[in-house]
Amino acid sequence: MDADLTLKVDRWLGVPGDVRDAQLRVVLQDGALKAPVQVTLADVAVAGELDVDSRAEVPDFLLWLGTERSKLGRLAEVFAPGARRAG
Repeated sequence: MDADLTLKVDRWLGVPGDVRDAQLRVVLQDGALKAPVQVTLADVAVAGELDVDSRAEVPDFLLWLGTERSKLGRLAEVFAPGARRAG
C-alpha cells in the first residue's frame, strides 16, 4: 500500500508554549515510511523526520529533530517552566 498524507495546523491550543505553523507529512511507499515534520515552537523553527524502511532483513530506523542558528529564547521556558531569565 502507498499513501501520501499531509496534516497542517496553524496553531495548537491547550499545549505548553506557543505551537504554530505545524506540518506533518506521512509518505508510505514500497515498504518505506518517511514522515518529515516542521513546527514553530515558542518562536523557534524546528524541523525533523522519521524514516522507517522495512524492506531490509533488519529494518532501518532514523529519527532526527533540530533547529538551525536559533536562540533558545522562549523555548527554554517551555522545557524548564520554573527557570527565570537573567536581567
